[in-house]
Amino acid sequence: MGVLIAFDENGSASGTLYWDDGVSQDTRTTGKYNEFLFTAVTENNQITISILTLNNGLGNMTVPFDTFLIMGLERIPPSSIKVDNVEVDFQNVIYETSTNAMMLVNLGLQLTEYHTIVMTL
Repeated sequence: MGVLIAFDENGSASGTLYWDDGVSQDTRTTGKYNEFLFTAVTENNQITISILTLNNGLGNMTVPFDTFLIMGLERIPPSSIKVDNVEVDFQNVIYETSTNAMMLVNLGLQLTEYHTIVMTL
């Protein structure tokens, strides 16, 4: 699974992902759903992307988060990229300089865990 991040004019982006079993009714009322908040902020030549679990009513999901497509970057490539404080191998980074887009691939993050991605520009 992947996520698309498109920055606004202030260098920020946010969104939520709602996930239920696709069968049950009234999942919001019963709490049988997972919900995640994604935020991205540009500040002091750094981009920080955070993934926070807002509700975990389905329990841990085994869906890996593999790809982040980041649009509207002012400058690529960044000088460093860290996921959960671990330096990313640049073989897992694809740049498209004509559109100022970057894709992080093969990350294998578990969706129900808290994660941060920090890029130094």
